[in-house]
Amino acid sequence: MKKLRKCQLTIALGLLISCGASAQQLSTSGDWGSITLSGWVRGYLGVNLQDAAPNTRHNNKWDPSMERGSTQLNLDGTIHEVGFHITGRLTGEINTPYLQRLNKSGAWLGGNLAHDAYNQTDLREMYLNFPLKLFGIDAGPNSTLRIGKQQVAFGNTDFFQVLDQVNGFDFTWRSFLVPENEDIRKPLVMANLMIDVPKLHGQAQFLLIPGSLNARDDFGNNYDIFGGRWSNQPFHTVDFIHAGDGHPALVPYNYRSRGANTSDNGYAFRWSGLLGDNNYSFVYLHQHNGDPVFNSATNPYKQAPVGLLGDTIYPFIDIVGVTGNTYAKWADAVFSTEIAYTFNKPYNVGTNPALCAGNIAGLCGIKTMGTVQTVLRMDKSLNALQGVLGTHAPPFFSVQLFDTWIPGLRPQDDLVNLAGYTARKRQNSTILTGILALSYDHDIIKPGIAGGVDLTNGGGFLVPNIEFAPGNHWRVRLEADLFFAANSNLLGGNSSETYLFGYFKNNDQLFARFTYQF
Repeated sequence: MKKLRKCQLTIALGLLISCGASAQQLSTSGDWGSITLSGWVRGYLGVNLQDAAPNTRHNNKWDPSMERGSTQLNLDGTIHEVGFHITGRLTGEINTPYLQRLNKSGAWLGGNLAHDAYNQTDLREMYLNFPLKLFGIDAGPNSTLRIGKQQVAFGNTDFFQVLDQVNGFDFTWRSFLVPENEDIRKPLVMANLMIDVPKLHGQAQFLLIPGSLNARDDFGNNYDIFGGRWSNQPFHTVDFIHAGDGHPALVPYNYRSRGANTSDNGYAFRWSGLLGDNNYSFVYLHQHNGDPVFNSATNPYKQAPVGLLGDTIYPFIDIVGVTGNTYAKWADAVFSTEIAYTFNKPYNVGTNPALCAGNIAGLCGIKTMGTVQTVLRMDKSLNALQGVLGTHAPPFFSVQLFDTWIPGLRPQDDLVNLAGYTARKRQNSTILTGILALSYDHDIIKPGIAGGVDLTNGGGFLVPNIEFAPGNHWRVRLEADLFFAANSNLLGGNSSETYLFGYFKNNDQLFARFTYQF
């Protein structure tokens, strides 16, 4: 059976790659405009380095956790000055024995975990770009109106998002480990107006996000709360979302809850400019909270939930923020910062499970608090190490400090860091991350390492990796995903000190990605 499954995967990926190999980038142009077709074909393989799901009563160490194939096509062009962009993606997964065991033990109740949770057919983006001069508006050359399904990134986009909250992210199949955020960002249908203001050396940007024109599940971040391969420890095989035979849905998604209705409109404004040699921006955003919270059946937030224990919802929030970056000659480095204040950020309440719905910590209700989030970052080329390490180019180093501060938070507010765990939300928490990237043989061999540490609660992660780029088409990435949990809990155990990296305990993985781009 295992040999047949591996043979099927090999054949499937081979067909995808052969199709991609025969489809070199196509382009055509004329007096009417131009059109270009590009894309990639990709295979993914993940292997457990630990028994991530002891609930299955099987040692899952060394079992493949992911065998995935994906192909993406991009169509770009202009027709009489009107630009357009279309991206479509088709993704399929092999139902590995590991996923089957998770499924049989309770993950994704009433369905097929591999096919229903991880297979995707997406129209990723489709928009038209109209220069404002077509409407008789005298503005700068980059003044446009972009209408359609698209991605808009505000601020920092690495590891943890502060202002980058226009679009949600799909963390279900690979968690936060995908290096290209555009691959997991969830595009939205919106009107995106950008107006150059040359006299002020800046640009004004306005977004209108009509809820009724978007699919209800296109908003907010998606996490594995259905018991799959990236569910938090110890909730592998525990499905909170779906109803199975004789098993009601515990906290299903509710996209029509009052104050979190995805049919309501979102909007944003950003001013970005240049002050001397320094870039800066101001942002205001009215949008759904990126992370979901749980509306408790015992203490409802604005509206009674429909689930047995509650609902999973995305309340609207309001964010104001600023960004800035500058080059510092004394350090020969680029420094950047990002500061955001959320007026009404929702948190779950209840560190005593006995008082909460289903005896689950956090399901005692929702409380909103003003929250300040800050990112400080330094990017630097390590010229002095080029000769020492023998690299083709100077090694690149980036370090980021992420801080979250909840002014006025008191112990009696009883916020949990995450529903399902009794660990309290701290008034201030800080995470430090870093990336070191090297290059050899004219960028053909690119080793690197990324990592982070929770300076407040302990724990961290480390991702040593290497990428090969032999020519214009092939890319091969190999990495190990290693998590260091300061504290974590077994099912039913004490979770009062289980914070971010404790959720990933026993999830160490080997990972490989093979890409043919055209």
